[in-house]
Amino acid sequence: MYYFTRSTDAAAPGDKPIATVSNQQATVSTVAVLGLGAMGLPMAVRLAGRLAGQRPVRGFDINESRRKLANDAGVDSFDSAREAAAGASVVLVAVRNDDQLTKVLFGPKGVAEILTPDSVVILTSTVGSDSVLTAVDGLAKYGIALVDALRAGAGDLLIVVGAEPTAPKAAASTSGLRLPQALRGLADSAAVPVCAQLDHASNLETIRTGVAAGADAVLVDGSAMDYEANIQLVRSARDAIGDPSIVLEAELGGLAGDEDRAFAMKAAGLTDPGQVADFVTRSGAQLLAVAVGNVHGKYAGAPKLRWDLLQNVAIRTNVPLVLHGASGLPAEDLAATPKMRVGKVNFNTELRTGVLSVLERKISSHRSDGENLLGLLGVWQATVRGFTEASRDTLSGHAAIR
Repeated sequence: MYYFTRSTDAAAPGDKPIATVSNQQATVSTVAVLGLGAMGLPMAVRLAGRLAGQRPVRGFDINESRRKLANDAGVDSFDSAREAAAGASVVLVAVRNDDQLTKVLFGPKGVAEILTPDSVVILTSTVGSDSVLTAVDGLAKYGIALVDALRAGAGDLLIVVGAEPTAPKAAASTSGLRLPQALRGLADSAAVPVCAQLDHASNLETIRTGVAAGADAVLVDGSAMDYEANIQLVRSARDAIGDPSIVLEAELGGLAGDEDRAFAMKAAGLTDPGQVADFVTRSGAQLLAVAVGNVHGKYAGAPKLRWDLLQNVAIRTNVPLVLHGASGLPAEDLAATPKMRVGKVNFNTELRTGVLSVLERKISSHRSDGENLLGLLGVWQATVRGFTEASRDTLSGHAAIR
């Protein structure tokens, strides 16, 4: 799974967002939003609008004026978190700090002990990893799951779901459909625009099924094909989808490596600038993934982007470029790429390396703690949070100037 948490100056065709959130909704009953501040109130209002006449949306905030704003916008607000959360199957927590999180969940008027075991708490607040783990352990005592749904900074938030036509995770299988469907539900309740993308897909049925499950962008990957077949695959995907709002990404030039295994690789299959304009025009691609010295997986030796090649590609098209294989690239390089029309950056290896490393260190203690899988899940989520925050700093240029 890749995460991209920073919008760039590169605009999609017609200066519209790269992708829009679909109208698909999660299957839930009552939704409670606890914390109606700058993030929580828009989430509650948006949910109330989308679920109008279907499921009640309730809200709570310690500030009476925020409760009134919520009421005026169609959200049933209450004077306590417990009242708002009573009977809710989904509770979104959008508080400001770890102290408020502890109080709203486990305080004298906290909601944990009144929720049913099949309830889900979605944490959208940026609190410390220790607080997240404490909340995971505390909710586990009541049989309640916590989803750490990090929102990082301003701008767009993009969640990209990996896919291979024959793999269990793919949209080609019934089990594989559950992940994009779940992400769609989270995306639709987010306070910022969120896109769920089906990544590296080349099977048309998989693409159709993935879009039906909630993906609103697809990387139609024909990079292993010859030039004309690659163009035809992207055009066929557009015809198969039939929905012009679904954003299509294509790849020109073959990146070395494997999206699912991080082996050390040398760059190969560079993008030919002379093909770019024709490829984009004929394929209808709205995003173009390029090979300019980047690789999938780990870099064999120091990574060296071909800045001359990237510049040559950038001047030949108006669509945003995509840089796969960003893990391992220097922060200074990544911060400079938006100037060359790079509008999307894909990370993978750093995320998987971080998760596997922390699991190696923590799994023994969690086994001895009564096979504590929920606690281990909290460690996993905290690692993802740290990765996402670091990626945000890198792409914003903050990491490059430290």
